[in-house]
Amino acid sequence: THRHLTISALMGVKTVIVAVNKMDLVGYEHATFEEIVGTVRVTAARLDVPEVIAIPVSAFVGDHITEPSANMPWYSGPTLLKALEDWQPRQRDDEAPFRFPVQFIARAEGNFRGYAGTVVSGSVARGDEIVIADSGRTAKVDRIVTYDLHVDGHIADLDGANEGDAVTITLDHEVDVTRGDVIASAVQHSEPSDRFSVDMVWLGEEPLAHGRSYLLVSGSRSVPATVTNVRHRLDVVTGHEHAARLLSMNDIGRVEVATDKPVPMDPYSLCRDTGGFLLVDRVTADTVAAGMVRHAMRRSTNVVRHDYVVDEQARRLLMGHDAKVVWLTGLSGAGKSTIADAAVRKLHALGVHTYVLDGDNVRHGLNKDLGFTAEDRAENVRRV
Repeated sequence: THRHLTISALMGVKTVIVAVNKMDLVGYEHATFEEIVGTVRVTAARLDVPEVIAIPVSAFVGDHITEPSANMPWYSGPTLLKALEDWQPRQRDDEAPFRFPVQFIARAEGNFRGYAGTVVSGSVARGDEIVIADSGRTAKVDRIVTYDLHVDGHIADLDGANEGDAVTITLDHEVDVTRGDVIASAVQHSEPSDRFSVDMVWLGEEPLAHGRSYLLVSGSRSVPATVTNVRHRLDVVTGHEHAARLLSMNDIGRVEVATDKPVPMDPYSLCRDTGGFLLVDRVTADTVAAGMVRHAMRRSTNVVRHDYVVDEQARRLLMGHDAKVVWLTGLSGAGKSTIADAAVRKLHALGVHTYVLDGDNVRHGLNKDLGFTAEDRAENVRRV
């Protein structure tokens, strides 16, 4: 229950319904119910969950499931079904920033090119200035099209679209947009970043390994990503933050994630759809973690790439050949170094410039601080 409350709080849930089951096994004692609920309320208060609706039930007998029960006269609240029926979802925030992840590029006759998706935050209207958050290019909304609206037998345009509406948007001029890009308000949009502070729930059977490359999936976007640091592991009972280097199955912690390229992601508290993601194992395709972005790391915008005059083309002209990388993999003792040595000798004789990064040799220098744990092996590959 503490773990479920913690995950719910991280996901922004503000109302929880707690069904205290099997009351018949404790003789329908009021004191037992209050003791359990008191513990839950303390945890909920610590996690900033303001509303806890506690209901004593017996699923076996049917007490307080659909009808009130005479076995617990001390309880006068709603039944479980009634509490679920009366719950109201959060009201749409009209002031929320506009976010529109592109799911599909729609093409039709007459050079029609539109961007299909669902408005996940805010609203948009014809004539609004927008920005493609990934590239920073701006445009104005020309048309908002939906299949649901027909006038005189023809598909008609909408004046605007709100959160939850599935529409196709066209722009006033050609802009490079691909599946996974986020169309956002030009006034309030997120800058692409490649470093994020994240609250993470680890789901994989194997522990989280530093430096190992995973696939970060957010909506229709997929990008390689690496967990570069584990800040702490959260004790779900006490709320204490323990220093940790690993997260094991069902652990919750704060980590830092680096993506292979800058992507625009919002804090999860601002927009769940553009601030939440899954980590997928690139080998097994298993989902190993769920993450919620807290904020982009400041240093990601402080690091600026410097373009040198001596570039790849200049080196190619100097060397007289293209650059290639050959990665030899296999079990220990399989002969990787022997094959590499023979290949390099042959290439060297042909006048080809070569260099070998041998796994054992690298551990004598660049990676001499690493051992052979799963974490260190992943870091060894990342550095190479």
